[in-house]
Amino acid sequence: MNLDVNGNKTEVRVDTDGDEPTVHISTSAPNFNIDPAHYGTGRKTLSSGSEFNEVEVSGPFRLVLRQGNSFKAEAAGRTSDLNDVRLEVRGNRLLVRSRRNNGLFSAFGSSRSPILLQVTLPRLRHLELSAACQADVSGFRDENLSFEASSAASARLNVNVPRLEVDLSSAAHAELGGSAQELLVDGSSASSLAALGLRATKASLDLSSGSEASVRATDELKVDLSSGSQVKYAGNPGRIEKDLNSGSSLEQVKE
Repeated sequence: MNLDVNGNKTEVRVDTDGDEPTVHISTSAPNFNIDPAHYGTGRKTLSSGSEFNEVEVSGPFRLVLRQGNSFKAEAAGRTSDLNDVRLEVRGNRLLVRSRRNNGLFSAFGSSRSPILLQVTLPRLRHLELSAACQADVSGFRDENLSFEASSAASARLNVNVPRLEVDLSSAAHAELGGSAQELLVDGSSASSLAALGLRATKASLDLSSGSEASVRATDELKVDLSSGSQVKYAGNPGRIEKDLNSGSSLEQVKE
């Protein structure tokens, strides 16, 4: 079965070959227009003077997140839709959401047109996405980064960081590029990760409930898999530790 949530192409399939049926949900990587004019003439901006190093976005927004020398957040769309958008900073976190957002399932029946969200900041330490948000993230380097996505959110990240922590759940999807000395992945509830484009020295993955991942590790790979989860890997790591349970699998990618 194929679904479309905020432009995300989501495929649901059931594998009945094993002892127990396994549900796999695949969400496509974000691919959207980044020209504000495409979304309408309305604009809403964050008040000047606000500083933040964490970003949290909930709802069917299309987020472009870039490293820059200043702090900026601007939403582009129809004026009537922007009236429902909240842009605010609490502590060191930028929060963006719709006042009428009720989670993932509101994205299926919403008549609202897409809203583009452009954010720049000097340093990014944490990014959190939910409820079918799509994101394109690049330019960040040299600082540890944690990323969370849930409820069919999807993101493409191109970063160069010492340590990258990724937490995916509820059919969330992430595509990674760049480099990390250490990659830590926690995936559950049919989430998916495409990270062959990220060069990791060490990678550690804990996946459950039909989640899938592909990673590249040069020195060390650790996997703890259960409930039909799958990992494909490249990079010829010298050390591999694996714990596979309940129909899970670990497979090397031939290059």
